[in-house]
Amino acid sequence: MMPALSPEEEAHSRAATALIRERVRAAGGWIPFEQFMELALYAPGLGSMEDPIWEAMRRADCVLVDGTFWTDDEMIRLGLSRKRAREIGHLPQSGTGGMLEWLGQLPGATRKILIHINNTNPILDETSPERAELRRRGVEVAWDGMEIVL
Repeated sequence: MMPALSPEEEAHSRAATALIRERVRAAGGWIPFEQFMELALYAPGLGSMEDPIWEAMRRADCVLVDGTFWTDDEMIRLGLSRKRAREIGHLPQSGTGGMLEWLGQLPGATRKILIHINNTNPILDETSPERAELRRRGVEVAWDGMEIVL
């Protein structure tokens, strides 16, 4: 069973849907992929924040971004790897320069969804302090079967 959207998430979904439908209608029935990506950015693996991605995120109404690891040293601390998150192409969520810092700079109306979550990431536990921090910041965690209506 999928979790229910909050009233704010429902409102944002309806607004994003209306905007995309209007852009497609105004363009004669279709829009190029680049224009769609300005409305809903999908970036499952980000080892660092590059200017073109950041600019696209700032323009998007909805961002679905890398949520693989909570900390840069997560795999090292757990004895599962000798490499940091950034070394294997994933910007951690927490810490200086982490994904949460970037997401916090986006416009308040931007829907923020973390995707590509590693099994070691504590945000998978809905009762964890890390998950509470995401809720406090208005960041969602994607789940298998999640549908985003556009």
